[in-house]
Amino acid sequence: MRRSALLAVVALGGFVSRAQDAAESHKCAVAGTVLDATSGEPLRDANVSARPLMPSRSSGTENTSAVSDANGRFCFENLEPGRYLLLASHDGYVSQDFGRFGTRRQFVLLAPGQYQDDVIVQLTREGTISGQIVNSENKAVPGVTVEALRHSYRLGHLVFNPVASSVSDKSGE
Repeated sequence: MRRSALLAVVALGGFVSRAQDAAESHKCAVAGTVLDATSGEPLRDANVSARPLMPSRSSGTENTSAVSDANGRFCFENLEPGRYLLLASHDGYVSQDFGRFGTRRQFVLLAPGQYQDDVIVQLTREGTISGQIVNSENKAVPGVTVEALRHSYRLGHLVFNPVASSVSDKSGE
């Protein structure tokens, strides 16, 4: 009786181990590099996230985050198969915020057990607008609000939406 119980435990242990191996073998990984879109240089300390587009209720897959290393490299492991949106942000660069107008979105489709190592995420440097407000006598005008506007179309009509604003200082800048 003991021998059959021991064999049952060993057999069950082997089954559980194979089931765990099979469950882990369908897990995926994705790795890549974050680059400056203009220079092509790798970006260290970029925040990268992988968002599943159709999260599985049973998998518990949530947003995954990573920080790029000195070579701009990032890696996500133990992902469920599926389609992911990769987003990145870095100080001094335009963020790829979810739903933000004008950003390029990086999608990755992972098959069971797939390891994709060649993803490139490019970030564009933020721009700066500067100047000085002066009157007709070329004297600085403090306290003037200046807005940067982005044009878009709404219902077929051209509209301008404020993106940023600033107030001129005592030297009109």
